[in-house]
Amino acid sequence: LSRLLNMSNIPPTMLARVETLSPKWRTVHLKMSMAQWADSKLVVLTEHINGLSPAHIPAEFKEEGSRLNPLFQNLASKTHSELCELVQWSDLIIFDYLTANLD
Repeated sequence: LSRLLNMSNIPPTMLARVETLSPKWRTVHLKMSMAQWADSKLVVLTEHINGLSPAHIPAEFKEEGSRLNPLFQNLASKTHSELCELVQWSDLIIFDYLTANLD
């Protein structure tokens, strides 16, 4: 989906069903049990990317009653870098909505 939407900053991701006794999961089934992973549940597997730093949701998206159509006066004082970050977050919000990612 990310390729269809021309979103190049999404790592490869796939769904997998956790079957702790299958050959795929057998080597880590004790760790999964300790982490209280439920058997037969779907999980999302995402490629690990080294060197990433934590990202924090911009204040514009955390405000009470905020919308995805920001007001011009809220954007007028933003730098080019800040606007680029907001655009990336808006892409992520739309992508999460389309894929039902609710975390």
